Amino acid sequence: MAAKRQGCARVGDSLVEDIRRSRAPGGVPCAGFSLSSLALVATADAADLRVKAPAYRAPPPIALYDWTGFYIGGHVGYAWTDKNWRLASGVDLVSYTAEGVIGGVQGGYNWQTGS
Repeated sequence: MAAKRQGCARVGDSLVEDIRRSRAPGGVPCAGFSLSSLALVATADAADLRVKAPAYRAPPPIALYDWTGFYIGGHVGYAWTDKNWRLASGVDLVSYTAEGVIGGVQGGYNWQTGS
């Protein structure tokens, strides 16, 4: 099929061939016109693209309990022992027996920060 010349474009040839060979009626190459029209088409396509919604982020959890404040506590226990230290020959060196209650008290202040 023979290509017909219509102003700056040729009917029947590819766009690349148009850019390489075509000239406007005054002898000026049509490559600038062809490339600028391609740029306009490309930007129009980009403007029609859909934008994704931002990813959902859940809000930080709300603290159900605040540990800030004073505290006091105690502990109690009972212990016993019966110990004998002997030499290898069987001679007793030290021997003792003990039993009793043991305990204590503790207290303080906790301060919970935001992090």
